[in-house]
Amino acid sequence: VQNAKQHTQGLSEIMQKFTTWSIGAAVVNKTKDAIADMVQQVFDLDASLTEFQKVTDLSETELDRFVDKSYETADAVARTGREAVDAATEFSKAGYKDQASDLARIALLYQNIADEQVSTSDATALLVSQMKAFNVEAEDAITIIDQINEVSNNFSVSSSDLATAIPKVSATMAQAGNSMSETLALVTARNGNNDRTSFQSSTWT
Repeated sequence: VQNAKQHTQGLSEIMQKFTTWSIGAAVVNKTKDAIADMVQQVFDLDASLTEFQKVTDLSETELDRFVDKSYETADAVARTGREAVDAATEFSKAGYKDQASDLARIALLYQNIADEQVSTSDATALLVSQMKAFNVEAEDAITIIDQINEVSNNFSVSSSDLATAIPKVSATMAQAGNSMSETLALVTARNGNNDRTSFQSSTWT
């Protein structure tokens, strides 16, 4: 009985030590993962800023201000600073250098309201295509997102479907004299007559 009691106490002590070790190891591993993630984010941000610098001529001071504004923008719409920088880079490439930060905010906002995951690149491409096709000024770019959101909320078409189809046809539709609203209506009507797969892969003529 005495031996059994001592053996039981030994097991209890071992379990206690094992539990303590497991908790400690988990904390250490999570800390290491967090640090590794932070380091990777720094490298990712540096890569994004390097790409941004290729398409702009900002001084070091101006670049610092741009980074601060990008993080403020990202924080306001619950996205990451790198996404804000990447979006601004795409708009700068498209010729909207002076409005890049403001347009980036709209692109990130669209990513939030889209009913499916949309990449930063796709969000910026959508805005650029509509602005150029329908002569939408940068200060009015939010109306593009408003219209898409309104249509997707009231008709059987998702905002991601619209984002996929509209850039492909907007230039042609604009040349034919159609407005963006009319283009959205035609895309929505077409979606109602096709399944999702055929809608996304269809060719417009």
